[in-house]
Amino acid sequence: MRPNENGELVYSHYSMEQFAGTLTAIPFRVDRTVVDQTGLDGAFDFRLKIADNAAEMKHGLERGDGPSAFEVLGQVGLKLRPRKDEVPVLVIDSADRVPTEN
Repeated sequence: MRPNENGELVYSHYSMEQFAGTLTAIPFRVDRTVVDQTGLDGAFDFRLKIADNAAEMKHGLERGDGPSAFEVLGQVGLKLRPRKDEVPVLVIDSADRVPTEN
């Protein structure tokens, strides 16, 4: 994913599973796990309009007040639906730092 000068985020060769994984990060910040249930296989190229230009997009991202994922996903015919489902979780009880030689 990369921003462009037109205020868009450009996704090149993204699967729906990969894209779903990006929705919990900036700029979308969906506060739940997003699971792809589109049934769409393959990789896609698409653009999401975030602002009118690059400067507005940058300021919106810095302030954290850009459009919501719910607003933006409609541009490519997708929508988020909240539901309860089982999601695999990895729990790490502890971790020790192992020194390495230089």
